[in-house]
Amino acid sequence: MEEEIYITFLRHGRSRADDEEVHEGRYDSPLTNIGRTQAQARAQEFLSRNVHFHRIVSSTLQRAHETAKIIGQLLNVSVEADPDWMEMDDGPLAGLPYAVAAERYPKPVFRNP
Repeated sequence: MEEEIYITFLRHGRSRADDEEVHEGRYDSPLTNIGRTQAQARAQEFLSRNVHFHRIVSSTLQRAHETAKIIGQLLNVSVEADPDWMEMDDGPLAGLPYAVAAERYPKPVFRNP
């Protein structure tokens, strides 16, 4: 009999880049206090629903890794950082304000959303 595997994907909490209104990608933006509170709230929700994890794997980017560490600590699960889980590399857009990026690198008219 094969064991079932369940995978939960979770986005990081609010980061400084969200407040700065810039493209993230590989821009290594840390969590804000709101992001830390969001991660703690999600961990508390997992605890209240009696959700257990055998393993937590996160990106090496600060915002993702700190979110995972907060959850891992509250759930008593170790966190493995793996660069393969980093957000897409959006090259020169990383860290640019949305308006500046739109001006410098306009989306082609033929591109689908």
